[in-house]
Amino acid sequence: MQSPKKPDYTNDVIDKLAESSPEFAEKIFSKLQRCDPHGRECGQRTKVELMGKSKYVCAGKAHYKMTPSDFEDAKKFIAAVSAFIKATKP
Repeated sequence: MQSPKKPDYTNDVIDKLAESSPEFAEKIFSKLQRCDPHGRECGQRTKVELMGKSKYVCAGKAHYKMTPSDFEDAKKFIAAVSAFIKATKP
C-alpha cells in the first residue's frame, strides 16, 4: 500500500521568494538537486519551475557547500519556508 502524497510547497516558496528577490530565488533553484528517477532515496519527485526553467527534484533535497555564504542562504531559505507555512496555516 502506497502512503498518501504529502503536500510539497517548493514551487510556492520559490515563487514567493521570486517576488521579493529574484536573484535569491534563482540561487535556491540552482541548489535544488535533480531527481534520479531510478534512485531509491527519492521520497517524492517534484517538478520545480522558475522564470521559464524547470527541473524534477527530490522534494526537500538541496546541495549547499560548507561556506559561510551557503550557510546564510540555507538559513534565509529555511526562514522563508517557515514564514510560508505559518502564513498558510488556517
